[in-house]
Amino acid sequence: MGSNITKEQINTTMALALMKHLYNQGKISEKVYKKILSQYEKKGLAESKISC
Repeated sequence: MGSNITKEQINTTMALALMKHLYNQGKISEKVYKKILSQYEKKGLAESKISC
């Protein structure tokens, strides 16, 4: 686990978490959420295909 985490990855991950929270509350539409996710998902820290 010797990967370097950049400030941009941290910020993107936090922003994606906020977008998910807003989507779950119904404050943004599914279309908007999926568009944001498709654009920025690969720039964050989480792997999209891995589930715990």
